[in-house]
Order: sequence, then structure tokens, then C-alpha cells
Amino acid sequence: MIKPAILTAVSAQIQHELDSAHTYQAIALYFGHLNLHGFGAFMEHQAGEERKHADKFIRHLADRGARADLGTLTAPRV
Repeated sequence: MIKPAILTAVSAQIQHELDSAHTYQAIALYFGHLNLHGFGAFMEHQAGEERKHADKFIRHLADRGARADLGTLTAPRV
């Protein structure tokens, strides 16, 4: 059983990881519009890394019988 304070902290970290992935993806799209495809590909890779981090936390909680609260994603500033 995971203590409520730990569950809250891990859920917050999951949210940070997913927000970061969303931001990296927005930056990748921006670079694509500027025809800077190398930079865009790098940012897409970073977005994938952040999603992997979030997935690891989610699996960690699930393996211990807890559920992650994913919340909502905020739109990145353009």
C-alpha cells in the first residue's frame, strides 16, 4: 500500500512528465514550421522520453495496486 502523500507526489510527477512531453511536442511542431527538421526530430525524441518516464511511474503505481491521477494537460505557450 502506498501512503497517500507519496501517491500525491508521484501523481504530480507524472503530470510534470506529461506536461513536459506536451511542451516538447509543441516545440517540435514549431521547428517543423521553420523547416528546422533536425531540431524538430530532437524535440520529438525528448517528448517520447518524457512519456516513457510517465509510463514508468504509472506502471510503478499499478504494480502496487494504486492508480495514478493524470489530471489535465495545459496548452503550451506559443
